[in-house]
Amino acid sequence: MEKLPKVFEQRIAVAGERIIEPFLYPEKSPMNIEAMAVGGEPIPYEEAVQRSFAPFAEGDKWGSKWDTVWFHFTAEVPAGWNGQSVVALINLSWPQYEGFGREGLVYMDGKPVIAINRNRAAVPLLDSAEGGEKIDFYVEAASNPVGALHWGDGDLLMPEYDSEPLFHLEQAQLATYNPEAFQLKMDFEACRQAMMELPENEARRGQLLRALNKTCDVLDLGDPGCIAPARAELAPVLAKKNGDTVHKISAVGHAHIDTAWVWPLRETIRKCARTFTTALRYMETHPDYRFVCSQPQQYAWMKQYYPSIYEDIKVAIQRGQWETVGGMWIEADCNITSGESLVRQFIHGKNFYQEEFGIEVKDLWLPDVFGYAAALPQILQKSGIDWFLTQKISWSDTNRFPHHTFYWEGLDGSRIFTHFPPVDTYNCQMTAAEMKRSEHNFQENDRATRALVPFGHGDGGGGPSLEHIELARRWEDFEGVPQVEMTSVLDFFDKCKEDAVDPPVWRGELYLELHRGTLTSQAYTKYMNRKCELMLRDAEFLQVMAQRVNPGALLGEDPVAADDRPVWDVPAHIAEKDGDVTAMAMDRAWKTLLLNQFHDIIPGSSIHWVYEDVKIDYPNVAKVAAAVRDAAAARIVEKVDTSGVENPVVVFNTLAQERQEVVEL
Repeated sequence: MEKLPKVFEQRIAVAGERIIEPFLYPEKSPMNIEAMAVGGEPIPYEEAVQRSFAPFAEGDKWGSKWDTVWFHFTAEVPAGWNGQSVVALINLSWPQYEGFGREGLVYMDGKPVIAINRNRAAVPLLDSAEGGEKIDFYVEAASNPVGALHWGDGDLLMPEYDSEPLFHLEQAQLATYNPEAFQLKMDFEACRQAMMELPENEARRGQLLRALNKTCDVLDLGDPGCIAPARAELAPVLAKKNGDTVHKISAVGHAHIDTAWVWPLRETIRKCARTFTTALRYMETHPDYRFVCSQPQQYAWMKQYYPSIYEDIKVAIQRGQWETVGGMWIEADCNITSGESLVRQFIHGKNFYQEEFGIEVKDLWLPDVFGYAAALPQILQKSGIDWFLTQKISWSDTNRFPHHTFYWEGLDGSRIFTHFPPVDTYNCQMTAAEMKRSEHNFQENDRATRALVPFGHGDGGGGPSLEHIELARRWEDFEGVPQVEMTSVLDFFDKCKEDAVDPPVWRGELYLELHRGTLTSQAYTKYMNRKCELMLRDAEFLQVMAQRVNPGALLGEDPVAADDRPVWDVPAHIAEKDGDVTAMAMDRAWKTLLLNQFHDIIPGSSIHWVYEDVKIDYPNVAKVAAAVRDAAAARIVEKVDTSGVENPVVVFNTLAQERQEVVEL
């Protein structure tokens, strides 16, 4: 056979899509479709299924900006599909304009089971059909204009399309599914990706090229009988192993979900539900798969709004497949936030993990925060945090940061073992190119061999896909690509610290040379954050003093009326213990403040809608702080003897030092 490498490469490049992909879903059958537009804020499943649905069809348009549409899909499995795996292919469609997003959550028997979005359309239904089964499920579909950053503010985006549908339902069909064809697809794709990353004169590349080309000889369009022989052609090259000095990667499933950004907080709750339920579903079929989530606020939302998902998360944590990471209440900004608030992030975050799951979190996971103050190592160390991870510093636009595995030393000399993933992304797609980038970027390769890779689609993309998981499996020890192990963050840091020889030390601030405008934008948000920080501090100081001199309940009722609370408000965790109104109100006030210190809220990098919500939150926090402060001050004053004073005035100094200033009466 004549050697024509470039011709072979072109042949290989198209074989997957043209020949292998059609084997995945060989038979299809239409589904019956109904739809119901909510026309406002989202509604729960229990309410949605009580409303009237109208007939709908493939190709029909749906979803005006920020709207929710519920779809109802029904079908009967054809009798001839006996013994075959069956899925539903639900493609919510790309819209008229690039940059919009569409996301759906599938409900079966009233329970959320998996997400569908731009990265996944198949809904697993039956592993082995008998024929004649009735299929019946709902999809809550969100019409989210995620291109807001490119075109302007999310509430001002293309006003002529405020009421126009943004999407069309592209596909809604039952289909048979061939899992062996999917395995062939992943075998072929892994070999193709690895081949393209290796030098042209390297033997391994030549062997992969030959095996892939011979596989193309075996492939026969329309004949599923070629699948097993095709996999057999690739098996020998897939079995080739690496040497002892290979770069080692710990891969952890991850779905970076900004708690607010180009969507409001209410949408984040649904993004979490869609992402988390998908991760849980994949864990059922892939016991080696691990997933991490870093923000207790998001867990608290699941507990309140999606209790079935929350219970499944708790079971997955016990199995060791779901890992709680992070330590903070949310992934907080570390420049504008005060030191006291950073401490509170850990108090509330670590307490939630301990009380809900019995876990003492030892790492700080902040992949996307816009810089890190030099005081942070001391706060981390005193909060019981041993390890720190971020990726964002690789975005610096002027100087390349010189380390990936090192000790970060703070102002007082405190040191924290730190790792920056050299793959330079927190949404890794597990491609061979990314695995090689991790290897080539790694700046401590003279003294360490291990790096971490967070993989999965972020910000509503649904987290890791089956393709990601299968690629990670194939990279476990694939000659020419770093060794990959799906593992936990805790396991990685244990091994990484043991592996690193004499790690370098970075002293002082970790400054991000990017996003500089976030230090000054949204002045109201920054002002109210600091004002509320100080008010809460004063309220707590006086509350403690009042309990010492005149014990008793301070607040008889919650100072924030229910109508003033935003829809995403989470009841105070402490209220479940003792029902103390003051404790409950202060707990919720602090958590609301901490929530709005998220790294896309307080810096000013979110859409307008987010800052309209902020205008509800901060006055509520201030109202609680003022009520507790004033009640505590009044309780203290009751014990002050002002007899003989014609116009008594009591002045409080809440600082830890003497003050001299003008008091206005």
